[in-house]
Amino acid sequence: MAKLQIAALVIACCGCGSNASKTNALQDGSVPDLATVVGSTPTPDAAPSITTAPPAWVRPADCGGIGDTCPNGIFDCSSKSMCQLEGYVCVPLAPKTSDPRPYCMAYSCMSFEEASCFCTGAAAKQYPNCADGPSAVVGLCAATGASCASKACCDGLTCMPGTAICQRPCSTNADCPSGCCFDEDNNGQAVCADTSLCTSSCGKVGASCTDSAECCTGLCNSGTTVSDWVGCRRPCTTNNDCSTGCCEMYTSGTSGFCADARWCGCGATGTACGSTSPPCCSDQACSQLGSDTSPVCHPQCKSSADCAVGTCSANFVGEDYGICYQ
Repeated sequence: MAKLQIAALVIACCGCGSNASKTNALQDGSVPDLATVVGSTPTPDAAPSITTAPPAWVRPADCGGIGDTCPNGIFDCSSKSMCQLEGYVCVPLAPKTSDPRPYCMAYSCMSFEEASCFCTGAAAKQYPNCADGPSAVVGLCAATGASCASKACCDGLTCMPGTAICQRPCSTNADCPSGCCFDEDNNGQAVCADTSLCTSSCGKVGASCTDSAECCTGLCNSGTTVSDWVGCRRPCTTNNDCSTGCCEMYTSGTSGFCADARWCGCGATGTACGSTSPPCCSDQACSQLGSDTSPVCHPQCKSSADCAVGTCSANFVGEDYGICYQ
């Protein structure tokens, strides 16, 4: 009897509209009774439009291998599934009905039952949207890492201030699909993060450093006496990149680092000022007079009539105003 040899593995694509599915071909031209081999670049069809989705996955008693992984190819999948070789995950066999299949992952569009198998199986680790629920997979809400500027975050996620990015808040590693709960910004607001951050010895925001490679964020500031600026910092190009809403630009003006919100504002009356503090507002001036024990912002004045409290000082050298002080 002639022996059939497994030929080169090709990417499997199934269950997406009218596209034929791809699977492993045999050398003599026959294929398993799964699908038909087609072109070399699989492209999933658009999922059927739906307006609602169940709140959570419901895993059936028999998934037939859907959602398993298949590192050894087709033989790792079971009765209802075949191996998708991009990612080596088991996806449903090509559908034999026209039932709605709006949940598209791994080049395969699935029914809710099939997607429940896939997103509660080992394969889900490669598809983060699974953890955010059915609505995330079909795009009804913003999933982890997506913008929440125009779409609400999925249940369980928070729209982070400043960045407008959806993140999953956490208290312990057990709260996270990745197994990693990390407070990278060192501000007491931990979120689920990539596993690598929990196994790394990199420095969080504010940690001392001598080289950017030492920082989780990849940026180390030095050469400044401003305590808010020195050490590991998060890089940015606009205020929207920062949870504080403040991107302090370097002198080059093309990039910067996330800083406390006060650095994108100005100092009001009584606020500390000087080389290590934000500048005073335009109607204020930085000085140390009267009862001041350190430089603070004072209202500008041209006469004592301009001062709600205190007296107007003599004009500063080269200026036509003084400051109100007590």
